[in-house]
Amino acid sequence: MKAKTIRIDRVTTRGGDKGESSLVGGQRLSKSHALFGLIGDTDAVNTQIGLVLATLPSEFIDQQSRLLANEIRGTLAVIQQQLFDMGADLATPFGDALWLESGGLESKGLESGGHATTSTVAEQEGAQSPMALRITEAHLHSLDAAIEKYNAKLPPLKNFIMPGGHLAAAHLHGVRCAARLLERGIVAAIDNLNPFLLPYANRLSDLMFVLARVINALCPPADAPYEEILWDSRREAH
Repeated sequence: MKAKTIRIDRVTTRGGDKGESSLVGGQRLSKSHALFGLIGDTDAVNTQIGLVLATLPSEFIDQQSRLLANEIRGTLAVIQQQLFDMGADLATPFGDALWLESGGLESKGLESGGHATTSTVAEQEGAQSPMALRITEAHLHSLDAAIEKYNAKLPPLKNFIMPGGHLAAAHLHGVRCAARLLERGIVAAIDNLNPFLLPYANRLSDLMFVLARVINALCPPADAPYEEILWDSRREAH
């Protein structure tokens, strides 16, 4: 399917000056609505990934570390695109009150105790709206595969670790926390959301944790090796 071209002629539209903004389809809602909070949280995660990419090391201890860092750059670049898809997904929400003219959960026969199930959503993709971008099971599989691939390169965890290390790794821990905030927001906001959004946010946080470990353990900059600092639960109080 050919991607739709989006043309942005003006940054300032003044359309939100009265505290409202539009969903896909034109419906106006208050900017205090939970959907816009989630869209903003998604943007915050994406922005922090931009910080990671800007601070990844450029000089490494060996060629293998350089190649691994380039793999991570590619992984994060794909995730940034997916997070824009997630924002579009949130702006084209499920549910009868916040649905496009093409119909909602009830009209498509997808209602299951007030919630859409992952299987029915996957089966009815494309029947919902020809313009809707959705996070799907394929996105989850891609995150699962990345977690497995990168985690296999690491030694087993012996305890909880302290966030920090190289600047890019520290920012990855920031992305991890932002993804958890997004995850909690999805749980708390409203019921009628794409059910793949919640596990996507969950997996994303897990992947950021793994990538932070990879940066520190396997591809630190040549001039700043780093050893993980473990939580010392038996330390003396000070």
